[in-house]
Amino acid sequence: MWRVVARPGAQPAVRMNVDRRAAPRIPCEVFVELYYDGLRLPCDLVNLNMDGALVRTPMAIRAGEEVAIVMSATPGGDSASIRCVARVIRASTEGLGLAFRESDLESVRALKDLLLIPSRRSNV
Repeated sequence: MWRVVARPGAQPAVRMNVDRRAAPRIPCEVFVELYYDGLRLPCDLVNLNMDGALVRTPMAIRAGEEVAIVMSATPGGDSASIRCVARVIRASTEGLGLAFRESDLESVRALKDLLLIPSRRSNV
């Protein structure tokens, strides 16, 4: 998407807003636990895709930090839990933008299944 930015007395500059995501993020309703620096943090999932997620948590975490994230269909996790190590790519008032870095094969399969189940998608 292109956006034209003009300053008084200057030639307009053209900037490009680039969404660098490999796939669109989908709002989902799942239970999420975030672990950082030995702490289990309350967390709300805003949206996710196979490569990352946007989460809200009350603790400020800087971009570049690594966290662990556990997602499941039921509170406390179950055999279909999704466990990933993620890097904080962006920290803003909107939440933490996470990029998944490593996970086991079962978690990758469970994440794929979760994204394919329409009943888990929120109506946001």
